[in-house]
Amino acid sequence: MCLMLGARPDLAYTVGFISRSLENPSSEDVANVKRAFRYIAGTTTLGIVYAPGLKIGILKCYCDADYGAWA
Repeated sequence: MCLMLGARPDLAYTVGFISRSLENPSSEDVANVKRAFRYIAGTTTLGIVYAPGLKIGILKCYCDADYGAWA
């Protein structure tokens, strides 16, 4: 949970979903945890990149969420 909140918000749903069955995990739950670990291992090199040649003080961001549709 600490990793999810502090450094990897993309894991929020996954960690919350997996945490629901901590007392009595099934083989499907174990497979989900392994899948999450493979995702983490495959995305360790991804992050925010500050490239040369960009305008100073401008941060270009992209998001696939559409929170305005719920208003």
